[in-house]
Amino acid sequence: MLGVVIAVAALLVSFALFEGYENALKEVILGANAHVYIFRSGSDDLSKEDMRRIREVLDSQTEISTYAPIILTQALAVNKEQHAGILLRGIEPDGEELPTAFRKYVQTGSAELSNPLDTVIGVRLADQLGVTVGDSIKLVSPMRTRITPMGIRSRSRKFRISGLYQSGMYEYDSRFVFTRLETASQFASIGNQVSSVEIKLHSDEVENADALAYEWEKELGLGFQVVSWIFYNGNLFTIIVLEKWILFIIMSLLVIIASFNVVSATATSLMEHQGEIGILKAYGMTNANLKLIFLSRMIVLATIATAVGEAFGWIMGVFLTRQTLYQLKGDVYFVDEINVHFSWQNCLLVFGVTMLIVALSTLIPLRRISQLKVVEILRG
Repeated sequence: MLGVVIAVAALLVSFALFEGYENALKEVILGANAHVYIFRSGSDDLSKEDMRRIREVLDSQTEISTYAPIILTQALAVNKEQHAGILLRGIEPDGEELPTAFRKYVQTGSAELSNPLDTVIGVRLADQLGVTVGDSIKLVSPMRTRITPMGIRSRSRKFRISGLYQSGMYEYDSRFVFTRLETASQFASIGNQVSSVEIKLHSDEVENADALAYEWEKELGLGFQVVSWIFYNGNLFTIIVLEKWILFIIMSLLVIIASFNVVSATATSLMEHQGEIGILKAYGMTNANLKLIFLSRMIVLATIATAVGEAFGWIMGVFLTRQTLYQLKGDVYFVDEINVHFSWQNCLLVFGVTMLIVALSTLIPLRRISQLKVVEILRG
């Protein structure tokens, strides 16, 4: 049964790794982004009149936890010889509840943005630029250029870093720069307009974001585009779920290979107990009852082996999350930490699949019981 122990541990760990990766990715995406976004169709920003119409619709929706306007613009962050392309996000940090988990992810410095020129930048971006809390960086907007007697010049402004943003997702931590909404508006030269509206739903409505976005888009009318997090990330999570189940099927083959030992052990046990089988048959015991005896014995052993395998798999999973020898590449896997997630449903699934395979493997050699003749066994 050692093979069953190893196969069960490998099956459970692989399934838990994929589920942990899926959960970690989903948590970061839903934490760093809103659940629903409202844009103006085309490339236009939202005007005051648009915002009035949006508020009329959103204020009556019971599914919404909170919402807020946001300004998004691309820029170039510069510090001495270092530079990087960034996404500047103008937000309203003073609200009691924000549409994203911005405050949660600011783990160094302050998330208050108390001064107009305060900014919070991603921790990986800070490493790339060689800056930390209290330092200054210059943001250059290639989108907003002006012609001067000295030539074409880009709009630029210096900001003071008040905090570092660490979500755990490489793309966000290496690109996001946050500042106050009014500061971003001045930097992007868009006046009283905003780029979009971020909406946070109640936790029990998050999975219904796509349907809600469709309803609100119809209610807002022409000229508005309402998009949910599922629209942006649905294909990614579909692929992850598909890969998870394909891996589960492939790893289940290890249990099937380990079950070859079950076939061998059962066949050997039949040969060793032929005499006892003959005597029991002579006393009138049916073939079905004889098969049930051997099957029950193997099921008990398989149950113990599966329990040990799942315990070993849990230990392996804990080790993988705590080890520092290998870490994921954030620019490839989006997140840079190994996550595992064990649930009783997964443990029960692995247990059920293993028991089914072992039971079927045991029944294969047990067919020989029906072929055994009492007279031949007793003569032998």
